[in-house]
Amino acid sequence: AICVSPQAARSLTLLWGVTPIEATSLEHSAASIVEQAEAWGLRESVLTTGSRMVVMASSQWSSAGHDSMLVHTVGQCSIAGGKD
Repeated sequence: AICVSPQAARSLTLLWGVTPIEATSLEHSAASIVEQAEAWGLRESVLTTGSRMVVMASSQWSSAGHDSMLVHTVGQCSIAGGKD
C-alpha cells in the first residue's frame, strides 16, 4: 500500500498481506501508481515477474473511500500508456 499519510501506513501494518510504503508524494494516475509500486516491489524483492498486486483507489482523489480496483500482473502492461 503506497500512502502519503504516515498514520495510514502504520494502520495498514495490521492487515495480513499488505506492505505499507510511505511516499512523500503520489502521482494521480493509475499507471503511475502501478509503476511506482511495481518498481519498489521488484527492487525490494517482494515481487517477481508474474506476481499480482491489487491497486485500490478513489476515482475522485479528493473524496474519502475507494470505488476503483485494479489487479495488475507484474511484468505485463495492463494500463493504457503503461510499459510493455
